[in-house]
Amino acid sequence: MLLAVGSGLLVLGLVAAFLPSRFFGSVIRFLGVLLLGSAGLKAAQLVVRRLQSRPARRSVTLIVAQVALDAALGVLLLAHREISIQILALLFGLLVLGEGLIIGWMALRAPAARSRTILVLSALAISGLGLAVLVGWIDPIRWAGLLVGLKLILFGLTLLIIAAWSPARTAPLIYEAILNPEVGELYSVYFGAAFHLGLYIGNNELVHFLDDHLVHRVTWEQFLEGRSPHHQLYPDLPPVPAERIVAVALGEFGKTYPYSLLKFNCEHFAIYCKSGGTTYYSRYAQVPISLKNVAINPLIGMVAELNTRIIEYLAFHMGGPSGRAVSLQIRRLGSAVTAWLLTRSVRSQT
Repeated sequence: MLLAVGSGLLVLGLVAAFLPSRFFGSVIRFLGVLLLGSAGLKAAQLVVRRLQSRPARRSVTLIVAQVALDAALGVLLLAHREISIQILALLFGLLVLGEGLIIGWMALRAPAARSRTILVLSALAISGLGLAVLVGWIDPIRWAGLLVGLKLILFGLTLLIIAAWSPARTAPLIYEAILNPEVGELYSVYFGAAFHLGLYIGNNELVHFLDDHLVHRVTWEQFLEGRSPHHQLYPDLPPVPAERIVAVALGEFGKTYPYSLLKFNCEHFAIYCKSGGTTYYSRYAQVPISLKNVAINPLIGMVAELNTRIIEYLAFHMGGPSGRAVSLQIRRLGSAVTAWLLTRSVRSQT
């Protein structure tokens, strides 16, 4: 899969860089057809639900609004291709400007002077290009195509390198689905651009922390909600007996904590239980690993950690059931790049 997707991204990157109008035109057509298909699928699902049961009026209104919005956007993209291409190119410029600002923010927090200098120069260059595209100082389609092409080429080359390197690796690069959970292990479910974690305590039950600030104890089926489970690994955590891990998790059940996406979320809580109550931190956690990869590898890191997550989030929330399946595959590829970048940074530091 890595070889196939990497090769495909290389081809797309070359097309975007040297034939930007054709590339963006194809993207516009694809998005238009995807949105129209999504509208039709959601409408069909609504009809089926209406025949099987009586959904709440608020739910029906929301779905109808989503169908109308998807259909309107799809028709707009297909009927006004040239205008849509200009808008898409400007959106890419805005995204590039955002990348530059994020890299600049990370430069202010870089511990080493050399890393700080590289990040500052990268931030200035990327922000300048994004701003130039937005204000029209340069041809937005040509430069947006060049920037997008460069990102796709780098991401494709990275996937090809990982595919060639992965047979020598003992730990899995990609989070794989599992069938039978083990006591004291962490499992995750995907909800679009990120995973939600819980700790399996046995007897078909898990303990997990939600954004309602409460630690819950639920069944395996309640935790999954029809989604595929993934075994989440944190190699830098100390080995702790399963009995100790379960005892810590059960001791947390029913407690309340202030929820924070960056400072204390479901993953921080899961790591705390998995470590036997000794730490909330792992360099393999989703937020720290993303920030670290962007700081050390600004260009590839931004593609893997920001651009990829934006695309998969949109696919998950706008593409219906098929979009969710595609979104998960994008996350698996992003996870492979994330693990590879982290391993590279650890080796370079040792």
